[in-house]
Amino acid sequence: MVWLTIGSLSYNYMEEGMAVAEKDSRARRLLERRERALHRLPKLTEVLRGTLAQRHVRCGKPTCHCQTGPGHGPIRYLNVSLGVGRNQQITIAAEDRPIAARLVRNYRRTQQVLEDISTINRELLQRRLLPKAGAAVSGKGSPRRRRPAKRQKDP
Repeated sequence: MVWLTIGSLSYNYMEEGMAVAEKDSRARRLLERRERALHRLPKLTEVLRGTLAQRHVRCGKPTCHCQTGPGHGPIRYLNVSLGVGRNQQITIAAEDRPIAARLVRNYRRTQQVLEDISTINRELLQRRLLPKAGAAVSGKGSPRRRRPAKRQKDP
């Protein structure tokens, strides 16, 4: 069994036909990549799923300038898919657009980081370098079990 410590995490794995040094080196590189990916995550309280768009609308009044020109707008909105055939559109004020754009960008960045971490974990699993089930992932060890309460004898 070999112990590998990266940052505050410790991992152990068994030898399986590969030299320990080579396995240790591969695992270390993959775990370091995973740690770097984790640090690219934005604050999870600052994400918003959806698509920002803008459009011009026509009001329907026959004498309005929008009938011959580009229309009223641009009207900015957030479109969110809520399932099959269900969408929600929220109008975004011009002053809120930068904030909404940042939140949507953070959501996409979070998706990309999770995909990167998943790819690394898949490679670790394929190479049999992930911690074994029940193995301690941190240096703290496994949690302790509580002892059952003592029964009191009936008089």
